[in-house]
Amino acid sequence: MTAKRMTLDEIVAECRRLRALAEAAETAYFIFLMKVETEYKDVWSGAGTGYTVFDQFLGSLHESPGRYANFVRGVKRTGAERALKIGVPLVTHIGRPETISTKVVNDLCAKAEATVEERGVAPKEQTVKDWMRQAKAPDDEPEIIKRRNELQRLRKENAELKALVAKLKAENAALKAKQHKKAA
Repeated sequence: MTAKRMTLDEIVAECRRLRALAEAAETAYFIFLMKVETEYKDVWSGAGTGYTVFDQFLGSLHESPGRYANFVRGVKRTGAERALKIGVPLVTHIGRPETISTKVVNDLCAKAEATVEERGVAPKEQTVKDWMRQAKAPDDEPEIIKRRNELQRLRKENAELKALVAKLKAENAALKAKQHKKAA
Protein backbone atom coordinates (compact mmCIF):
# COMPACT_ATOMS: atom_id res chain seq x y z
CA MET A 1 0.00 0.00 0.00
CA THR A 2 1.51 3.31 -1.02
CA ALA A 3 0.94 6.61 0.69
CA LYS A 4 -1.13 9.19 -1.16
CA ARG A 5 1.12 11.73 -2.84
CA MET A 6 0.44 15.33 -1.95
CA THR A 7 -0.59 17.87 -4.54
CA LEU A 8 1.23 21.18 -4.80
CA ASP A 9 -1.66 22.94 -3.06
CA GLU A 10 -1.50 20.43 -0.20
CA ILE A 11 2.26 20.88 0.12
CA VAL A 12 1.91 24.68 0.22
CA ALA A 13 -0.92 24.45 2.76
CA GLU A 14 1.14 22.15 5.00
CA CYS A 15 4.19 24.43 4.75
CA ARG A 16 2.05 27.42 5.76
CA ARG A 17 0.51 25.48 8.63
CA LEU A 18 3.92 24.43 9.94
CA ARG A 19 5.38 27.93 9.51
CA ALA A 20 2.43 29.44 11.40
CA LEU A 21 2.94 26.85 14.14
CA ALA A 22 6.66 27.69 14.39
CA GLU A 23 5.95 31.43 14.53
CA ALA A 24 3.31 30.97 17.21
CA ALA A 25 5.73 28.83 19.21
CA GLU A 26 8.49 31.47 18.98
CA THR A 27 6.14 34.20 20.18
CA ALA A 28 4.83 32.00 23.00
CA TYR A 29 8.47 31.25 23.94
CA PHE A 30 9.29 34.96 24.28
CA ILE A 31 6.14 35.64 26.27
CA PHE A 32 7.06 32.72 28.53
CA LEU A 33 10.52 34.24 29.01
CA MET A 34 8.83 37.47 30.15
CA LYS A 35 6.94 35.46 32.75
CA VAL A 36 10.12 33.66 33.86
CA GLU A 37 11.96 36.98 34.22
CA THR A 38 9.35 38.48 36.51
CA GLU A 39 7.65 35.58 38.29
CA TYR A 40 10.56 33.14 38.64
CA LYS A 41 13.46 35.43 39.51
CA ASP A 42 14.09 33.41 42.67
CA VAL A 43 14.50 30.27 40.54
CA TRP A 44 16.82 31.55 37.78
CA SER A 45 18.90 33.69 40.16
CA GLY A 46 18.83 31.27 43.09
CA ALA A 47 21.82 29.89 44.91
CA GLY A 48 24.11 27.90 42.68
CA THR A 49 22.71 29.02 39.33
CA GLY A 50 25.42 31.61 38.69
CA TYR A 51 22.93 34.01 37.11
CA THR A 52 22.79 37.44 38.71
CA VAL A 53 20.98 39.20 35.85
CA PHE A 54 18.41 37.85 33.40
CA ASP A 55 20.73 38.55 30.44
CA GLN A 56 23.06 35.82 31.74
CA PHE A 57 20.16 33.38 31.86
CA LEU A 58 19.17 34.37 28.30
CA GLY A 59 22.74 33.78 27.17
CA SER A 60 22.61 30.25 28.55
CA LEU A 61 19.59 29.71 26.26
CA HIS A 62 21.55 31.13 23.28
CA GLU A 63 19.09 34.01 23.11
CA SER A 64 20.08 37.60 22.37
CA PRO A 65 19.39 39.86 25.36
CA GLY A 66 18.96 42.82 22.98
CA ARG A 67 16.35 41.03 20.88
CA TYR A 68 14.53 39.95 24.01
CA ALA A 69 14.59 43.52 25.40
CA ASN A 70 13.15 44.84 22.13
CA PHE A 71 10.44 42.18 22.27
CA VAL A 72 9.51 43.15 25.84
CA ARG A 73 9.26 46.83 24.88
CA GLY A 74 7.22 45.85 21.82
CA VAL A 75 4.79 43.80 23.91
CA LYS A 76 4.32 46.80 26.20
CA ARG A 77 3.15 48.74 23.12
CA THR A 78 1.08 46.02 21.42
CA GLY A 79 -0.10 43.81 24.28
CA ALA A 80 0.63 40.09 24.61
CA GLU A 81 -2.51 38.95 22.80
CA ARG A 82 -1.76 41.07 19.75
CA ALA A 83 1.91 40.02 19.88
CA LEU A 84 0.81 36.39 19.57
CA LYS A 85 -1.03 37.30 16.36
CA ILE A 86 1.59 39.48 14.67
CA GLY A 87 4.76 37.54 15.49
CA VAL A 88 8.21 38.16 16.94
CA PRO A 89 9.77 40.06 13.99
CA LEU A 90 7.24 42.90 14.09
CA VAL A 91 7.02 43.04 17.88
CA THR A 92 10.81 43.33 18.19
CA HIS A 93 10.89 46.11 15.58
CA ILE A 94 8.13 47.98 17.38
CA GLY A 95 10.15 47.67 20.59
CA ARG A 96 13.36 49.12 19.19
CA PRO A 97 14.61 52.25 20.94
CA GLU A 98 13.88 54.61 18.03
CA THR A 99 10.58 56.40 18.49
CA ILE A 100 7.61 55.11 16.51
CA SER A 101 4.28 56.88 16.86
CA THR A 102 1.27 55.02 18.19
CA LYS A 103 -0.43 55.54 14.83
CA VAL A 104 2.45 53.86 12.99
CA VAL A 105 2.44 51.00 15.53
CA ASN A 106 -1.30 50.50 15.02
CA ASP A 107 -0.92 50.68 11.22
CA LEU A 108 1.89 48.10 11.26
CA CYS A 109 -0.10 45.81 13.55
CA ALA A 110 -3.16 46.12 11.28
CA LYS A 111 -0.98 45.26 8.28
CA ALA A 112 0.42 42.21 10.08
CA GLU A 113 -3.03 41.05 11.19
CA ALA A 114 -4.29 41.43 7.61
CA THR A 115 -1.31 39.40 6.38
CA VAL A 116 -2.07 36.65 8.89
CA GLU A 117 -5.74 36.64 7.88
CA GLU A 118 -4.98 36.59 4.16
CA ARG A 119 -1.95 34.27 4.07
CA GLY A 120 -2.20 32.39 7.33
CA VAL A 121 1.29 33.40 8.48
CA ALA A 122 2.81 36.41 10.20
CA PRO A 123 5.22 38.63 8.27
CA LYS A 124 8.85 37.56 8.14
CA GLU A 125 11.81 39.71 9.20
CA GLN A 126 12.51 41.12 5.72
CA THR A 127 8.87 42.05 5.22
CA VAL A 128 8.86 43.86 8.56
CA LYS A 129 12.04 45.75 7.60
CA ASP A 130 10.38 46.83 4.34
CA TRP A 131 7.30 47.97 6.25
CA MET A 132 9.43 49.95 8.69
CA ARG A 133 11.09 51.74 5.76
CA GLN A 134 7.70 52.45 4.21
CA ALA A 135 6.38 53.71 7.55
CA LYS A 136 8.86 56.57 7.34
CA ALA A 137 7.19 57.67 4.07
CA PRO A 138 3.62 56.39 4.40
CA ASP A 139 1.04 56.37 1.64
CA ASP A 140 -2.73 56.39 2.14
CA GLU A 141 -3.80 52.85 2.97
CA PRO A 142 -1.62 49.76 2.54
CA GLU A 143 -2.83 47.45 -0.22
CA ILE A 144 -3.09 44.44 2.06
CA ILE A 145 -5.47 46.28 4.40
CA LYS A 146 -7.61 47.24 1.41
CA ARG A 147 -7.69 43.59 0.34
CA ARG A 148 -8.56 42.47 3.88
CA ASN A 149 -11.41 44.97 4.06
CA GLU A 150 -12.69 43.82 0.67
CA LEU A 151 -12.43 40.18 1.80
CA GLN A 152 -14.44 40.96 4.93
CA ARG A 153 -17.06 42.81 2.86
CA LEU A 154 -17.34 39.87 0.44
CA ARG A 155 -17.63 37.36 3.28
CA LYS A 156 -20.48 39.38 4.78
CA GLU A 157 -22.20 39.67 1.41
CA ASN A 158 -21.74 35.92 0.85
CA ALA A 159 -23.35 35.14 4.21
CA GLU A 160 -26.29 37.40 3.36
CA LEU A 161 -26.70 35.71 -0.02
CA LYS A 162 -26.58 32.25 1.56
CA ALA A 163 -29.31 33.30 3.99
CA LEU A 164 -31.40 34.60 1.09
CA VAL A 165 -30.91 31.36 -0.86
CA ALA A 166 -31.97 29.33 2.18
CA LYS A 167 -35.07 31.52 2.60
CA LEU A 168 -35.99 31.17 -1.10
CA LYS A 169 -35.50 27.40 -0.97
CA ALA A 170 -37.81 27.21 2.03
CA GLU A 171 -40.42 29.32 0.24
CA ASN A 172 -40.05 27.19 -2.88
CA ALA A 173 -40.49 24.01 -0.87
CA ALA A 174 -43.60 25.47 0.78
CA LEU A 175 -45.06 26.40 -2.64
CA LYS A 176 -44.33 22.93 -4.01
CA ALA A 177 -46.01 21.34 -0.99
CA LYS A 178 -49.02 23.62 -1.48
CA GLN A 179 -49.23 22.74 -5.20
CA HIS A 180 -48.86 19.06 -4.38
CA LYS A 181 -51.82 19.30 -1.95
CA LYS A 182 -53.96 21.06 -4.59
CA ALA A 183 -53.10 18.42 -7.18
CA ALA A 184 -53.97 15.59 -4.79
